[in-house]
Amino acid sequence: KERRKEEREAEERYREHQRKIEDQEIAKRKKAEEEAERAEKAAAAAEAKRLEEEAAREQAEYEKMKTEFSVEEEGTEVIQRDSQAEAEFNSQLIAAIREAKIIPVEHLALNFNIKTEACVERLKQLLASGQLTGLLDDRGKFVHITPEEYNAVAEFIEKRGRVTLTELVQNGHKLLKLDEISNRY
Repeated sequence: KERRKEEREAEERYREHQRKIEDQEIAKRKKAEEEAERAEKAAAAAEAKRLEEEAAREQAEYEKMKTEFSVEEEGTEVIQRDSQAEAEFNSQLIAAIREAKIIPVEHLALNFNIKTEACVERLKQLLASGQLTGLLDDRGKFVHITPEEYNAVAEFIEKRGRVTLTELVQNGHKLLKLDEISNRY
């Protein structure tokens, strides 16, 4: 009995010793994690401070450069037109489009001294009002199509029935009289 008692006590002491070792290891891990977390927070704070200082330095450089520049003349002027001048401008624009048949919108804008966006808006207005017929393609070109050419396309489709896009493209040059146009652009 006594021996068993001693063995149990020895076993309990051993378990107690193992628990103490485990507790010490857990404490060490927690301490290491806390230190790593503190170091991470310190690094994040240092990085934030560095970024703030860099932003302040860049702002100071910007302010310094800003004082060195002066505006002597401004770019494209927006020309205000009355209704008569507006009508004349529209007729000149339409004439240029009809003459070219296919023209990049950027070229139109340059020729008429307006911004490209304003030129696109003007073309959309002319199309909506019916003063101009045609289409604006996805490559920034305007293709003028006369009512007769629209009718020719409609007749082609009616004669053939179902028409694939490929067939329409193949016959498009004949239908839209594009053969006689020299490719200026």
